[in-house]
Amino acid sequence: MNWSWEKNGRERMLSSLLKCLQCAEVGKESERSGNLDELAHLCNRAAYSMMESPQFSKDKASKSFVFQILGLSVVQLKQDLEVITPLLHLIDRHEHCPSIVA
Repeated sequence: MNWSWEKNGRERMLSSLLKCLQCAEVGKESERSGNLDELAHLCNRAAYSMMESPQFSKDKASKSFVFQILGLSVVQLKQDLEVITPLLHLIDRHEHCPSIVA
């Protein structure tokens, strides 16, 4: 599959990451594994990278996928601190991010 960072490519990539994270979450054992945490970290990093782009603030579909990925990490995987800290750094470093996160 050839990835493009244009609108459709971003949406496909984010959608794929979200589906991977959802499938891994559904298939997890009663104890959390390190692999699930690492997968969540990978998906979250991709989401933060998307948020760094000023074009991202205008793309509603990509925003939806990003916040679904981050929300799943916080609600289902209990990674509150792992999500909040990078968001605060994004707000501080990129002038377009406060409006996205708000």
